[in-house]
Amino acid sequence: MTDAPPTICPARPPRSLAPDLARGLMLLFIALANVAWYLYDRPGGIIGAHPEPGSVPDKVAQALMITFVDGRIFPLFAFLFGYGMVQFYTSRRRQGLSDKDVRTMLARRHWAMFGLGAAHAILLFVGDVLTSYAIAGLVVGAIFFRHRTGVLKWWLIIPGSLGALVAGLVVVIGILAGPGTMEPLDIAQSTAGEPSYVASMRTRTVIWAETAAVAGLFFTIPLLLLASWVAARVRLLEDAAQHRRRLVTIAVLTLPISWAAGAAQALQQIGVLTSIAPWTFTAWEMFVGPIAGPGYAALFALLATRYTDRRPAWVLAVSAVGQRSLSCYLWQSIIMAPVLSAWGLGLGGRLTTWSSLLFAAAVWLVSVVIADQLRRHGNRRGPFELLLRRLTYGGIPARAQPVTAPVLMPWEMPAGWMLPPAHAPGAPPPPSWTPPQGWAPPPPGWAAAHEATSVSAPPAAPATPVRPRDPAR
Repeated sequence: MTDAPPTICPARPPRSLAPDLARGLMLLFIALANVAWYLYDRPGGIIGAHPEPGSVPDKVAQALMITFVDGRIFPLFAFLFGYGMVQFYTSRRRQGLSDKDVRTMLARRHWAMFGLGAAHAILLFVGDVLTSYAIAGLVVGAIFFRHRTGVLKWWLIIPGSLGALVAGLVVVIGILAGPGTMEPLDIAQSTAGEPSYVASMRTRTVIWAETAAVAGLFFTIPLLLLASWVAARVRLLEDAAQHRRRLVTIAVLTLPISWAAGAAQALQQIGVLTSIAPWTFTAWEMFVGPIAGPGYAALFALLATRYTDRRPAWVLAVSAVGQRSLSCYLWQSIIMAPVLSAWGLGLGGRLTTWSSLLFAAAVWLVSVVIADQLRRHGNRRGPFELLLRRLTYGGIPARAQPVTAPVLMPWEMPAGWMLPPAHAPGAPPPPSWTPPQGWAPPPPGWAAAHEATSVSAPPAAPATPVRPRDPAR
């Protein structure tokens, strides 16, 4: 009688609703934030896309949006996008796909998102973010995705601290400069307010070409990707119950600070804070406001832990939106653009801020109904998810045979296993190389399973399962 073979690939953990619920709720706030870009034929305000507030309900609505939503939900989008990159990579590797194939699929996925985002921006909505996230995924992912978690943390702490320091100095300069004037944005007027669809499309194309790469590679999105990778490697959202204390800490430390920065800009927008320069909090908002992205993700994950054992209908419906987040995101523009723009029905020229928010919420609710019906009928993906999947996989199989060696992610490789790049995994180390303490030759077949990366093989697999190294360390 022989011993049972060691466990090579861990069983896939049960699916958590936390990431999908976070994406579903995120799309509600995205709809609320985007609708302001369709309000034209009125003077522009000094903050974001909001028009100059008129009535008291408009002032209240704008103050709430600037404080809690604007500049905070798209960082959540970036955080969940980066989180999904790690989920995609690890799940495919554990399904038996090689490192090379999975990295190829990630690149294809980002190029497909770039194409969808470009079409979205040019045809419908000037504020598209898909292209910016795709560029960040391609460039920042190529540089940092395979680095150890400790390296990512240092790249988060040092640049983030320097950016916050510079933004704080700008605040001081703005306060000392005193009141002034600033030309309001006229993007809504030149896009949604343009009666000619072709003319509005030309304007959207120019704005998209000027801003997509800058937004994707600017300070904020790359840092959010690094933070999301650190979180995803320890399954912060999926295992929310185990990380409850950490999630509470993230929410408590990030959200109040971000909301305070938004509140200062809200007071400027509604005309309460007029004794300082209009641009005083702009840089501070760009560096401090986005920390609400991880904060909101932590808050929504904590909410999901309340429904681990029981799943009400509304939780399943909102999670269904999150499972089809790309389709539901594009759905918003497919409805809003022709209904609100001057080249369509022109409703954006008549709605106020508070009434436009009601319209945006209604658009999101319709997407909830549609996504929930797809879920009930067994359709796991929306139309754009199916298109993205087709473009991502190409000729690569969706699932392969289980690998015959432990599945170690690149960031789980201990530093002692690193070898010179010229050394082929599985081959004897060069004579000049001194193995680290405890190093052992790789087991047969390991190099073929891992397709010759620049790191050496781990020690030979023992006869009992080995707990992987904690990627958070």
